[in-house]
Order: sequence, then structure tokens, then C-alpha cells
Amino acid sequence: MSCKATNLNSKSCGVLTSSLKIYDSVLGKYRLSNNDRDGLYYYRDSLGIEEQIILQSRSTNGVLDTSYSEIYYYKFSDLKSNTEIHFKTFSDTATPIKMFKIIPDTIIKSAWMYYGYDKPIDPETSASILADTIIDRIKYKRILTYSTHKIGNKIDTSFTLHYANCNSKLPMFQYNIRLSKKYANGCPIQMLDQYWYSTSMKLRFKLDFFRGSLTTQEHKVFDAWEKYAKKHPMTSPRKTIQD
Repeated sequence: MSCKATNLNSKSCGVLTSSLKIYDSVLGKYRLSNNDRDGLYYYRDSLGIEEQIILQSRSTNGVLDTSYSEIYYYKFSDLKSNTEIHFKTFSDTATPIKMFKIIPDTIIKSAWMYYGYDKPIDPETSASILADTIIDRIKYKRILTYSTHKIGNKIDTSFTLHYANCNSKLPMFQYNIRLSKKYANGCPIQMLDQYWYSTSMKLRFKLDFFRGSLTTQEHKVFDAWEKYAKKHPMTSPRKTIQD
């Protein structure tokens, strides 16, 4: 089954992964937290389905027995109608839980932002271009941004190192389309390192190609959820369907 053409620069469909890793100073590298895994992002034309993963834990008398990650819900986004719907299970018969109106170019993080739906560049953010680097045999352009924030009576500075991959297999997906256009000649920013002046914790966010196709069942899910979005257009910012 082939995918439809679209005016959003995507002429194919498939799956990518999104990871959040923590820097391990002992190992000297970024790694997934214990029992965590990469999240999956399914895409087809102007539609996307994103796994929402949370880390669960069980304890007895205050002692941790086990921890594991599980899918809390699936976030479906229709970028043509700017509608976001949450489903509990990945099924063409799944019942929706909540609906949102995606408002492009705002700070709202509920939007499926990987087509460049991200907040505008903060005018107080300072940016500088660093030398290119090679990580895992991939050459990246680098842009460093930092912002100063006041939290209570304390002032903290956050830093984000943006990596732009000019040879990406999925150039339509990225974290910040505005920085990409302004500082990286439009090359998609598909990896971020974030850290703060007041803490030693460092985080890495990364998008990766997984496969360039969808299964028959995955197509059925897209068909069913797209049909529901068309039958129930969003006019208000948020709607709770069930708890």
C-alpha cells in the first residue's frame, strides 16, 4: 500500500524514533535511563502518531522492586485541520480520550512539532554558530543558544546545542525550523543537547530514521483516526472526551 502525496514535503510514510538520553559521567556518554526505550513516531502525509511513554515503578515498604516504561497513550495529529487527539490504544477501533486544537507557531507543546510547528525564537535568546562536528559518522552543523531565566529568587541559565544534519533521510522532521533557516541553511535540526548552569545533568534529544513504510494495520489506524478527526473538527482549544 503506497502513501499519498502531500504539500508538506512528505511523499512517503514510515516510522522514526525519538530518544531522550541522560549523560552518564562515569561511562562518558549519553544513555537511556534504566528500563527506558526510544519512542516511535508514525507518519503519513500530514498525519502523525506519537507514542507517549512514561516510566512506571513499583515498591514495597518504600523499597523499589522494579521499574519499567509503558505507553500511556498515543497522540494523533492532523496538520491539515490542526487537530490533535489522544487514544489509549493503537487500534482502528480505539476510543478517543482528549482532543486539542493545534495552534501553529505558538509555545503550545501539545502540537506535533516535527514539521516545524515550534515556538518562535525567544528574542532574549542569544545564539552563536560553532564549528561543524562528526558524531557516529554523521556531520552536523552546530548552533548554541542560551537563555537566562528567573525561578523564584534565583537566576539560572539554560544552554541548548542544536545539531543540523544536512544529509538526513527525513528532512521534513526537525526540532526548530526557525533556527534551521536562520543559522543552518535550512538543514534540519534533529538532535539537541540541553544543560543548565546550576546542575550537572545533561540531556540529549534525537530523531532517527527507523523504517520507510507502514504495515497494513498501521494504515488502518491512520484511516480510522483521520476519519474521526474529519467528523469531529475542533473549534475550541481543548475537549475532554473521557477520563
